[in-house]
Amino acid sequence: MRLRIIFATILMVTAGCGSSRPELYPNDHVRQVGGDAAERDIDDCVAQAERSRAEINREATDLEPPEKGLFARSTLSEAQKAFVNKCLREKGYEPMAWD
Repeated sequence: MRLRIIFATILMVTAGCGSSRPELYPNDHVRQVGGDAAERDIDDCVAQAERSRAEINREATDLEPPEKGLFARSTLSEAQKAFVNKCLREKGYEPMAWD
């Protein structure tokens, strides 16, 4: 019983540690490509936004790399979220909000 409580606690803690993601309006494009393809497209746009941040940070010599612990949450800046939203709109999606 104790092991189940520990396991459930670990699941609840780690479930909240993922990066935030955009929610998509269920338009015709989402219905056409399906949920799995939409998730891959979100992943692609987020990766592009993260690469853009890495390039900017590489040019800024006075910035130290962020420290990430076991439960660190990867967050995007507001500018990167705008980047992801634009990327998704160009692919035919309608981003509504971020969770």
